[in-house]
Amino acid sequence: HYGRDRVQDMVVSLPTMVEMSAGRFRSLDDMSMREIFLRLPDNMSSKDIQQLKTELSALNSYGFWWWDFNQRTQAIGKVTLVLDVFFLFCTVIAMALCFFSLLASMYSNVHEQSKEMGILRALGARRHLVTRVYVYEAIVLVLSSSIMGFVIGNVVSYTMTIQQVLFTQLPLQAVFPWLLFTSVVVLGIITGSASAYGPARSVVNKPTESVLRRMVT
Repeated sequence: HYGRDRVQDMVVSLPTMVEMSAGRFRSLDDMSMREIFLRLPDNMSSKDIQQLKTELSALNSYGFWWWDFNQRTQAIGKVTLVLDVFFLFCTVIAMALCFFSLLASMYSNVHEQSKEMGILRALGARRHLVTRVYVYEAIVLVLSSSIMGFVIGNVVSYTMTIQQVLFTQLPLQAVFPWLLFTSVVVLGIITGSASAYGPARSVVNKPTESVLRRMVT
């Protein structure tokens, strides 16, 4: 009954339940139980757990059945891992496609700004300094776009999670994909550096007078 106004579930001990029944139950034997949740100790060995499962399975003939929460969560964890790998693969493909687009854009941008690069070289700026400026520009461009996309996606996912909680009355929560975010940041730095380094080096490796001559002509 999660989420309803008048009826709310509450976890209490069995003696407290007897006291709250206002005389309906005189003892624990008068209470009918449909489900019992057992929380095992953390230091319980797998052999003892398997023995407990065997003993519980012997009660199936009395209409008693059980299920292991850890087995359910392990299955869900495997599905989540497969989905994470699939999304990571899609991210790598998307970043690879964006790399070629960014490479063409940075090549055009660098050659359009060869005038500024020639002036910097004439003022005494070293080749590595000029190259780093354009590499940093590409990295900032890629990371800002990636972070903006993650912010928008996180807001949308949080809104959809709230809607699911409202419709299904289940205590769901949105989880931020840290693995995917880290992968995008690392791939963004790599693709940004690779896309800007080649075009920038192709201009700064030329003699300064040839770059300025192109500016004049």
